[in-house]
Amino acid sequence: MSIVEDGADAPELFAPDSLSTASAASAPKVSEEPPEPLRGQSLLGVDKRNPCISVYEDATGQRLLVYYGLEFFESVKNDREDPAYKLLLGRLYNARINLSVLSQTFAVDPKTIRRWGKALLQGDAVELIRVLEGRGAGRKRTPGVEKFARLRWPSLVAEGSYGAVGRLLQEIESVFEVTAGLGAERFYTREPMARAWIVQWRRHRVDSPIRDCDLRPHILPWRWSSERVLDYMRCVFWNSALWTPFESLNRVNEREPLGILVQNNGTWLLYGDATCLIAYPVKDLRITRTVLGKIVMEWTTPANIAVDRESGRLLRVGKPAAERYELGD
Repeated sequence: MSIVEDGADAPELFAPDSLSTASAASAPKVSEEPPEPLRGQSLLGVDKRNPCISVYEDATGQRLLVYYGLEFFESVKNDREDPAYKLLLGRLYNARINLSVLSQTFAVDPKTIRRWGKALLQGDAVELIRVLEGRGAGRKRTPGVEKFARLRWPSLVAEGSYGAVGRLLQEIESVFEVTAGLGAERFYTREPMARAWIVQWRRHRVDSPIRDCDLRPHILPWRWSSERVLDYMRCVFWNSALWTPFESLNRVNEREPLGILVQNNGTWLLYGDATCLIAYPVKDLRITRTVLGKIVMEWTTPANIAVDRESGRLLRVGKPAAERYELGD
């Protein structure tokens, strides 16, 4: 005997259509294909040893964009402490990209990059986590300890540079009741790095109207576009001692002045002739003051980029180089 009367609708024990509709309405909407990010500042370009992989920094400076040829491959947070950042450098090392180029481009010790790459190849999850955490993972280096150390360090150096590190570590252990550990002074005493555009004069002779005091690097916001930096360079160039006020007034508004070389490839900018201004973005600018009162600026210039006319690819020209400028008597 049927428990359902003839002509009556059978009860629906399952309603897949209605359930799927409700689930779809309540579930968060996820884009099927994330939009391809735009290219920003070139950090790692292609060359003979690396014809395919390139790394760019986006316009905000907060993410690294990795391309394989012209295809977008991945995006990671531009933070040296982020595990994805470390894994990226490990993969680039395992892809046989020049270790010294990786070290200079990303300001990471080559031994550290090699250690990340080898940990990836071992396939041991525990070892990989240990390597990514770093040697100082177990040390009690808190923001409070770092702030205390940075405030005390100038005073300790002023009292006497010899033994200043030891006295600092003793104070940290006494105040915070923690063991700083060997090598901790390099975390506590170093100055933080900053991102910026650097603009410099290049003189073609010593007796140039551009004086020594004019050689002090100009620091511009790192968020500025290359076009805006180039406009700044144009104004500085035509208002320098190379020109009279009449010449400045007549030529400062010219976008392509006759006889002036203007270069903008996104990473390296140039404006001028024999004596010119150059500019480039840096991400490791340090400004410190010595015990004698000198102000020291240190940074790494990026490698220049040129376009191969035959292939149309971007090629690295030269290598990143350390720069130093001292200001003071």
